[in-house]
Amino acid sequence: MDDAAPVLPERSLDLLRVVAVTCVVADHALGLWGGTVLRVPLGTVGHLGVAIFFVHTAAVLMASLERMHEQGARDTRLALRFYLRRVLRIYPLALVAIGLVVLAAIPPTAGRLAAPPVFVPPSASSLAANLALVQNLVPGTLLLISVLWTLPIELQLYVLLPFAWMAARRSAALAWLVAGAAIVLGAIARSGMDGVLAPINAVRFAPCFAGGVL
Repeated sequence: MDDAAPVLPERSLDLLRVVAVTCVVADHALGLWGGTVLRVPLGTVGHLGVAIFFVHTAAVLMASLERMHEQGARDTRLALRFYLRRVLRIYPLALVAIGLVVLAAIPPTAGRLAAPPVFVPPSASSLAANLALVQNLVPGTLLLISVLWTLPIELQLYVLLPFAWMAARRSAALAWLVAGAAIVLGAIARSGMDGVLAPINAVRFAPCFAGGVL
């Protein structure tokens, strides 16, 4: 992994990864037979895992930015290097996976064993949105791979991480201000009072990334 040594102790990051993976695997595996386990909706369990992944990812990427800074990269160059790394890590494999799904006519998800889904050919706009990884910004887009719903959110929040890192380096007060703003925006987006924020559903997960920043 070319990203920096973590800010948190390695054991803490390992624990986050284990909990996150367990939640997501439980959601997808047990979801084949039903929607709940011990009266807890599996979707809730899966989303908890995703939220933990976002905290973990932000913490590791903040460490990556710190390492680039220690290697001599300054603000503008550092941000550009960060964006380039994220694009090269995410887009190539995502594009190959989406291409294979379309060519092989594979359904977007396994769904339930009792009612397996069927493949629906995407419209040109849905295909373009999936390939660009902006599915959440284009209303009516068909997700060609259901689990890729997190990638657009990650990419959109990655845009802000270098600026959050710069703020955190300047002062602890600025770091807390960034985190506070993220928490407020996330709360607004989740409260249903987000007429302006509704098209940018990545805002709902901003508090998770703020935790990683802190």
